[in-house]
Amino acid sequence: MSESINRRSFLRAAGTAVAATGVGAALPFDAGAHAASTARAAMSPTSTLAASLRERIAPLAERHRLVGLGLAVARGAEGEALGFGLASVPFDVPVTPDTLFHVASVGKHFTAAAVLQLAGHGRLRLADPIGRHLKDVPDAWAARSIASLLHHTSGIPDYEGDDFDDTKPHTRAEVIAAAAAKPMLFDEGRTWSYSNMNYMLLGWLVEATSGLTFTEYLTNNVLRRGGLVDSRVDAAEELVRGRAEPYTWHASSGTFRHASRMDNAYSGYPDGPVLLTAADSLRWERALASHTVLDADQWRTMLEPARLSSGLSAPYACAWFVESVRGRAIHSHTGGLPGFTAFYLRMPESGVAVMVLTNVRIFGSRVQRYLGWVAAEAAAPGSTMLSLPPGRDDRPDLTLAAREMLLRGDRPANRDALAPELLTIVEGPLGDRGLTNRPIALAGEPTRFEFVEQRRFGPATLRRYRLIYPDLVEHVVFGYTPAGKIYWIFPD
Repeated sequence: MSESINRRSFLRAAGTAVAATGVGAALPFDAGAHAASTARAAMSPTSTLAASLRERIAPLAERHRLVGLGLAVARGAEGEALGFGLASVPFDVPVTPDTLFHVASVGKHFTAAAVLQLAGHGRLRLADPIGRHLKDVPDAWAARSIASLLHHTSGIPDYEGDDFDDTKPHTRAEVIAAAAAKPMLFDEGRTWSYSNMNYMLLGWLVEATSGLTFTEYLTNNVLRRGGLVDSRVDAAEELVRGRAEPYTWHASSGTFRHASRMDNAYSGYPDGPVLLTAADSLRWERALASHTVLDADQWRTMLEPARLSSGLSAPYACAWFVESVRGRAIHSHTGGLPGFTAFYLRMPESGVAVMVLTNVRIFGSRVQRYLGWVAAEAAAPGSTMLSLPPGRDDRPDLTLAAREMLLRGDRPANRDALAPELLTIVEGPLGDRGLTNRPIALAGEPTRFEFVEQRRFGPATLRRYRLIYPDLVEHVVFGYTPAGKIYWIFPD
């Protein structure tokens, strides 16, 4: 596709909003153009929050070349769902609160919810070895526990890689073979490493223990139970009403093009299966907060950090990164696949949650994360890391080493700075590539790098650093052992 998006076309399509206060009311910017998508909801005045979000988010989304953007911001019992930009460039279709976006790995927590439900019904135990329920897994995987799959501490390698074609159909046996051809990454619980194969296995586990297909179980027991109206498991080759078209940015030509069309099955794989709307995102947040889908005990289990065999914990639970800002809990996850990128942020103690949905894959998820934090700051001023001043740094040596680690470019990571948990990664099959999915700044040298805050995390210490660029701000959390070695690196 050779058509580019200009400022005028983006801002013209940046207006649709739906306000929710328990039941969900709506007021589009252009009632004539968008009446069909908002007819189900009652009208209400545009809120101050919606105006603030439009003012802050629209220029950022345009500057960072986000073709279309669905944004949901919950604040206590209230909420706003807004659409910016275009769901289809050639047909000039604007994004509305009812536009469907693929959330990719943000959808892993839907799969985790299904597993926790089945555990609650006695169909499985999280301590069960996966081989007890799935008889076609390799022997090397069979003893790995369901809990380790949920936490990405199983050591099972990913099925995806340079040679995996997501545009072609693959049988279950072929997906298993793609991962089984690679060596195991580490012993269970030794460290943490993100692997989509973990959640593929969990999806098949749902089928084996429920007697339903994964799509049937997720639709009936998770999505509809959560009150979602339009959201669904994706099927990329089918005609899905309201789904945004996926795009990629080609820097060489300065244009957007259609992303490669995913295989039908691949788009609904359990490691990231869901199409979601901004309006449904508000409904989902209410369902999580009210324990409609998961009861209190199941929800508590979902948010328990992964325990490593060394006695340290990883700030990752069941498909959620679990952290804190200003001593208050935050839960988050990003997701990306051809033509879509998403970010889900929850700040339960502040009563704020944000879902960022985009139909473009550009610069990983760093822009979507930044917009999510900007939206959260608009909803609860002074509550996020964006408004935190630089902290008093009692370990400038650690800050210097963190900066060197993040901005090392193609140079190998400094092994002397790494704890055994990360040494296991870089000295194993993944090498330094095992660290590249964890941060890292893609825009060159930041204008400023600074320490922000730190907290205890069991015997470990988590320190947050800020990287300031001309057009965005990033934060990265480093975890340090009591000996001052790095065992965790990941962006917020």
